[in-house]
Amino acid sequence: MEELTLLKQAREVGFTLKECRKLLELFCNPRRHSADIKAATLNKISEIEKTITELNLIRDSLLSLVASCPGDDNAKCPIIYHLVGHHVD
Repeated sequence: MEELTLLKQAREVGFTLKECRKLLELFCNPRRHSADIKAATLNKISEIEKTITELNLIRDSLLSLVASCPGDDNAKCPIIYHLVGHHVD
């Protein structure tokens, strides 16, 4: 039962299935070192921070595109032109 709880909680905080398998191995190993578990968790935090940075850059790009578009009935849309590699003056 504890193993299932560990897997559920680990997935909820973002560990992949592969990472969950490693955590489960550590859980079942009475000779485990907490340093290994801490290192895995710190690595997950680093991955999440990288993803957040990437998502912030994407959001900023999208906000810039939205700001460039008048959003009217005109067929010319700076967003779609940008996405296909054209620039509208």
